[in-house]
Amino acid sequence: MFGLMKSKNPYEAVAHDIYAAALSHARDAAFYSDYGVEDNFEGRFEVLCLHIFIVMHVALAAGVDEAFNQALFDIMFADMDQSLRQLGKGDMGVPKHMRRMMTGFNGRMNAYEELYQDKAAFVEAVRRNVYNGRADAPADKIARYVRANIKKQNAKSIVQGRASFVPITGKA
Repeated sequence: MFGLMKSKNPYEAVAHDIYAAALSHARDAAFYSDYGVEDNFEGRFEVLCLHIFIVMHVALAAGVDEAFNQALFDIMFADMDQSLRQLGKGDMGVPKHMRRMMTGFNGRMNAYEELYQDKAAFVEAVRRNVYNGRADAPADKIARYVRANIKKQNAKSIVQGRASFVPITGKA
């Protein structure tokens, strides 16, 4: 009964599909084995953030209603909350960790969006976030991967729940 009073985001179902595609692709072992991203919760979060950036960037550039990006954000962080609880963070630690993750996510999205047009600056943002600033990291290859995926996406397909990502291949 009370669910009837809650306003529903019209993009919620579509955002679920997009999030599932992004999450699935972010789990590709090549990111961790070939491209040197740390294979832990933080590393996987960074790769997922890049995939979400790809989708949000295309949606923003095409003028898609901001409600889509909000739905995608809400779904992602509902999943992150559940993941933290499964990892045993505990009821007291989860809200604090979630605030840190949300702040980090927003900072990454803003930085990636602001620096995207400047290739060198974008590579450095990827290096700083994904590789903790490691100078020997293949941040340029990951940045090219992001650019290739942005070119491949279509806003019309995204708002219909379809996103297909270019496979990450070969050694870095």
